[in-house]
Amino acid sequence: MVKKPRLIIVIAIIAIFIWAIFAPTGILQHLRAGLANVARLPLKIASHSFNYIRRISRLPYVDTEKLELRQRVCELEKKLVELEESRLENKRLRSLLGFKQKARKYSVTALIIGRYPNNWSSIIFIDKGRDDGITKDMVVISGQGLVGRVGEAGKAMSKVMLINDIDSKVGATVQRNRDQGLLIGTPEGECRLIYLSLDSDIKKGDKILTSGMGGIYPKGLLIGEVTRVAKERGRLYKYAVIKTSSELSKLEEVLCIE
Repeated sequence: MVKKPRLIIVIAIIAIFIWAIFAPTGILQHLRAGLANVARLPLKIASHSFNYIRRISRLPYVDTEKLELRQRVCELEKKLVELEESRLENKRLRSLLGFKQKARKYSVTALIIGRYPNNWSSIIFIDKGRDDGITKDMVVISGQGLVGRVGEAGKAMSKVMLINDIDSKVGATVQRNRDQGLLIGTPEGECRLIYLSLDSDIKKGDKILTSGMGGIYPKGLLIGEVTRVAKERGRLYKYAVIKTSSELSKLEEVLCIE
C-alpha cells in the first residue's frame, strides 16, 4: 500500500504534466523564460569556471610550446648565418679560382690564420708552408688583386708582407697613361705611388697595375686606384695615394703564385 505522502507527490507530478500539456503557449513561454533567468547566473559562473580551469591546465603546455618555438627560431637564425657565411666564402673562393686558372705557374690557396701584433695591418700569417710548396717571395693575391709577397716560409705556415708595409716596394704603372712609379707602404698603413714625373696627368680614379719591374711581381696585376695626387716640398716628383683593390684588413683567403 502506497503511503499518503508519496501518493500526494505522484498526484502532483501527474497534475503538473497534464497542466503542461493543456496550458496556453504564452504561459509556457513565460515559465521557460523565468526558469532560464533563474538558471543563467549559475550556468554563467560554471562556464567561466570551466574556461578558467582549462586555461590554467594549459599553462605548462603553453610555456613548453613557447620555449620550443624560441629554440627553433634560434636554430633557424643560426642556420641562416651559416648559409650566408658559406655563400660569401664560395664567392671569394670562386674569385680566387678565376685567378688560379689564369696563373700559368704553380699556385697554392691558403687561409689567413693570424696577424703580426706589431704590424697588425701589414703582416699576416697563412696556413701553408714549405710542405705545401710555399717559397720565399711567392706573390700573394686575392680575388680582387695584389696582396703582397711571402716574406718567410716555414714548414707548415708562412709570413706574408702586405703591399702597405713600410718595407714593401712594388714596381707599378698607371693603366691609362702608362706612367710608371714605385708603390710603397707608409707607417700609417696606406700605399703611395712615388717617383711620378711632375708633368704626369695622373688623376683620381686611375687604375694602378704592377709593371713587372723588379723581378718579383708579374706584370698586369691590379693594385688599386688613385684617391689623391700631391707633391711634397723639395721633391722633384709627384706622388699618388692608392686605395688597394684588395681589402687588406679583411682578408680571409689568398692565392700564392710563382
